[in-house]
Amino acid sequence: MKLVEAMYGWNRNSDEIDVGPWPDTTGWSDRYSLTGGACYTNIRQMSPDEQAAQIFIDFHMRTLRS
Repeated sequence: MKLVEAMYGWNRNSDEIDVGPWPDTTGWSDRYSLTGGACYTNIRQMSPDEQAAQIFIDFHMRTLRS
């Protein structure tokens, strides 16, 4: 799944994390307080290299701040 077609959601202080399609037409992301990925316009407008870097940044921020 490409980042421009996916979003990820997670909850702080939890191991809960999920990746699913964007736009979220089924409401799967409603159970998460934080989201990233294609749900943000600036992510969809990035180059593929910038998107890869953003996934890396988001992963590390999620890991360090949980």
